[in-house]
Amino acid sequence: MMKEKNKCKKCGDCCRNGPPTLHKEDAYLYKEGHIKRSHLITYRKGEVIYDNVKDALISLDQEIVKLKSKKGKKECIFLENNLCSIYPFRPKECRVFNCWNIRDFLEFYSKDRAQRLDLVSNPSALAEIIIEHEKRCSVTELNFYINEFKKTKDKDFLKKIHILLDQDRFFRDYLIEAGADKEEFDFIFGKELTNFVPPEIMSLIDLKS
Repeated sequence: MMKEKNKCKKCGDCCRNGPPTLHKEDAYLYKEGHIKRSHLITYRKGEVIYDNVKDALISLDQEIVKLKSKKGKKECIFLENNLCSIYPFRPKECRVFNCWNIRDFLEFYSKDRAQRLDLVSNPSALAEIIIEHEKRCSVTELNFYINEFKKTKDKDFLKKIHILLDQDRFFRDYLIEAGADKEEFDFIFGKELTNFVPPEIMSLIDLKS
C-alpha cells in the first residue's frame, strides 16, 4: 500500500529549518497576545540575511519580523516534541506550508510582510521609539560608512560609525533604565549595530569614549 504523501507526518522538519516571517494578516496574533515581543526578532532594512527559499544571502529592501529560533539552533522557539506549541495561533506562513506541495507557500512567503509598525499601536510611545531609532541608527547608513571607510580609510567615516553605535547604545540603555525587558530588544531594535561592524573596524573604535 502506498504511503499517503499529502498529509503532515508531524516530523517537525519544517519547524527545524527556521522560524516563519510574520505577515500583515498575522498582526492579530501579536495584538491579542498569542505571540509576544520577546518571541520576535526584527531584521532591518539593509541587513544581510540567509533566505531559505532562494538558498542565498540577500540584502533586505525592507524590514521583516520573524519568530525567534531557539538559542544556538535554527528551529522555531515554539517547537516542542515535534509539535507546535501555539498551533491554533500559528502564523500564516506555517498555515500555508505543506511539505508535499510548497506551491502555495512560494506564492505567499514574500507578500505583505509585516513590519514593526504593523504590529505596534501607532501612535504610541513604543512606536515613537522605534521610528526615532530607525532614523538615528540606520543599518543602511552604517553599511555605507563601513564600505567607505574600507575604501578610503578616511577617519571621518570611522567617527560616523562611532556615532551610530553610540546612538544605538543610548536607546537600549534608555529602555533598560525605564525597566524594559531586554528579551524584547530583538524585536524593538533588532540586532545591536556592533554585530554589523567588522572586527578590524571595531578594534579602532572606543565605545567607552
